[in-house]
Amino acid sequence: MKTCKINTRYKRYGYEAIVAKFLELGQDPNCFSQETRDARYSETPLNLSLINNHQRVAELLLRSGADPNLCSQNGDVPLHIICESFDDSDDDEFVETFFAINDQLDNEVQVNAQNVQGDTPLLLALQTGNKKAVELLLQRDADPNVANASGFTPVYFIGTIDLAQTFFKINDERNRTVEVNVRNKWSNTPLHLYLAQTIVHKKAVCAGNHETVHVGARDNEEPDLHLNLAKMGDSRKAAELLLRRGADPNFINDQGDTCLHIICSNDDDDDDDIANMLFAICDEKHQIVEVDARDKEGRTPLHAAIFNSNINMVEVLLKRGANPNSADKSGYTPLHFVCLREYDDVDLAKRFFEIGEKFNKPLEVDAQNNEGWTPLHAAIFKGNANLVELLLRKNADPNSLNKNGETALHKICEANLDDLTVEMLFEICDEKKQSMQVDALDKMGKTPLHVAIKNGKIKLVEILMRRGANPNLADKNGFTPLHIVCQSKYDDVDLLKMLFEAADKFNKPLQPTLKGSTPLHLISAGKMDYVDLLKAFFEISDEQTRPPVKVDARDNEGKTPLHYAISHRHKKVFELLLRRNADANVFDNYGSTALHTICMSTTITAGRRCCLKSARNEWTGADRCSGHVRLYTTASRAGQRRAQAGGRIAFEKGSRYKI
Repeated sequence: MKTCKINTRYKRYGYEAIVAKFLELGQDPNCFSQETRDARYSETPLNLSLINNHQRVAELLLRSGADPNLCSQNGDVPLHIICESFDDSDDDEFVETFFAINDQLDNEVQVNAQNVQGDTPLLLALQTGNKKAVELLLQRDADPNVANASGFTPVYFIGTIDLAQTFFKINDERNRTVEVNVRNKWSNTPLHLYLAQTIVHKKAVCAGNHETVHVGARDNEEPDLHLNLAKMGDSRKAAELLLRRGADPNFINDQGDTCLHIICSNDDDDDDDIANMLFAICDEKHQIVEVDARDKEGRTPLHAAIFNSNINMVEVLLKRGANPNSADKSGYTPLHFVCLREYDDVDLAKRFFEIGEKFNKPLEVDAQNNEGWTPLHAAIFKGNANLVELLLRKNADPNSLNKNGETALHKICEANLDDLTVEMLFEICDEKKQSMQVDALDKMGKTPLHVAIKNGKIKLVEILMRRGANPNLADKNGFTPLHIVCQSKYDDVDLLKMLFEAADKFNKPLQPTLKGSTPLHLISAGKMDYVDLLKAFFEISDEQTRPPVKVDARDNEGKTPLHYAISHRHKKVFELLLRRNADANVFDNYGSTALHTICMSTTITAGRRCCLKSARNEWTGADRCSGHVRLYTTASRAGQRRAQAGGRIAFEKGSRYKI
């Protein structure tokens, strides 16, 4: 590769006379710059003069034998630079001068040369809006269908309607067919992109003083080329022109989007005008537009319109025969989409229902997705109370079950909705004479009452009980609502009291024992030492109208509440049980008493201290009550043996530790 030293000076200042002198002295006009150590970025003098807009120097170099087709290491020939560096303030006459000089010198200019990105001069001229260059290149047989490395052809960049008309006019005159349905790397056609000013898969970025759009961008992926929005001001007219020239609106990109998907993904006020234009042209050409085309997720243009609150497009689509109940691959209909919005868009839902009725396309209010969720389930899940009311008034079934067996009541009892929503649900069902299954069981056997109690919804519990909920139904684990209260993560005394009060008020007495475990077992085995909850339970149970609490009740393993209080190290609960005359000598099914549990516990000191304290309390009669003194004595002995055994109690193999 020949190199020269003249590049630096004229690169900065032009210095036409100095360049002329070097050429006079025999300097090769096709030498490469030595300025960079990286040969990939070497440039010829002609390219440098064009890059720096030194047109007179460029003319001088051309007339002195500079090769008009010699490319730099990045593949740019002079025509690339002329077309790429143009902006609206530039004089576009130089491209004409460039061709004129080469014609005079009988130099054939390669108009279809591609750089390393695959760009041709024609593509770059269209991208920058250099109309003069576009005209001259096409008149010199530039190929209008050459694609670059990203699959973009010149037709993607026709930009303004004036430029587009010029582009097609010259190609028509020269009998060259422009491929309008070509696809780029992301399978987007030119029509896709001209309709996609705010497509979901694009992202607007600020680059210098020009706002650009990343065409066909996917997650964490950006294409090689950007379309300047300033050059796409006539994109609607360009789209119309493409349609009239045979662009197919049903072509899909790699996401399965048709042109209708893209139009519906915009939120512009005139989207319905664009859609109507598309339909009108296709009607003229007797071309069917697939209004229910599905993308890769199985979603139709109507899904996209609803998702973007584009109600005008909803009406256009339904008018053209779109199915309002079409479900995507996950089973979601457009109505599900409305109900799953982050805000309560009841106005959108009302208009959707109205438009469906207008075109005799009623919405299926009880459509279920793959998980069995109806729009009502979805609206409740999102806490959209107004949508819940609308759906119920549109005859949504509140008893519909999802795959987990949950009804609307189950979801309300765990959702972020106020109590008025539940009252409203019952009132509407009353108006419609529709029964509400208050004791519906989900797959785990839980009723709405179970769920309400688990989520601490005190007011909801009262409403459900008033509406006939059975507080004694057990789930598949044998837990009643009372059990749920007692195994709560919180020391919820108010919830416990309210449950008993509601049971009394609505004449539904609670059954404290089911399938072995009593509330005492659950409180004693709880995650925390909830002595206040235990006290409240005893206070309620001590009322004259209630049966006495069995503090030594045994569960299916024969364990008493005292066993669990010790094993879970709940000192306060343990002490209160002893004060309530819990028997420490009851054997479980494995032959262990509470004493054995203490002896095996790392909290033996605390247990012994509790026993001692209980034994000294006269009102309990602990010093006369069988077991308590023996428990203290045995615990003391066990403590001594534990100390002798290095912190562990030594048991003889095959024998049991006996009192």
